[in-house]
Amino acid sequence: MSIKISFFKQFYLNYARPFYTNINAFRLNKIQHNHLILSIL
Repeated sequence: MSIKISFFKQFYLNYARPFYTNINAFRLNKIQHNHLILSIL
C-alpha cells in the first residue's frame, strides 16, 4: 500500500505541480497581455 502512495506522490510532484504552475504562469501572462493591450489603446 505504501508503494502506491509513494507512486502517487511522485506522480503529483512530477506532473500535477508543474501543470498547475504552468496554468498560473499562463494566467499571469494573460493579465499582463491584457494590460499591454489596454495601455496601447
